[in-house]
Amino acid sequence: MKEVEEGRQTTLEAGQAFAKIASSAQQVAEQIQEVSAATEEMSASSEQVTASIMEISHTARESADSTRKVAAATQEQLASMEQITTAVESLNDMARTLDEVVRKFRL
Repeated sequence: MKEVEEGRQTTLEAGQAFAKIASSAQQVAEQIQEVSAATEEMSASSEQVTASIMEISHTARESADSTRKVAAATQEQLASMEQITTAVESLNDMARTLDEVVRKFRL
């Protein structure tokens, strides 16, 4: 009878051990699901960050292109102003010469 009682006790302890193992396995499965959900969220966030970076990069390229266009237009305006300055100086020289010629006739 003692052997039967020991067998029963061993079986009972084995059952309890298996129950603990099953509980631990369930906890591990739940933790795996939580990690999986967190990984999916991180992946989605990563995709959003990548999209934002791409948009910023595109905007920066457009801004650089616009800046180059403004710089080119400014250079053109500067060249035009230099031409106007040269023309004004030439007209001033002509006006002085004409003034000198007119003075000769007045004397």
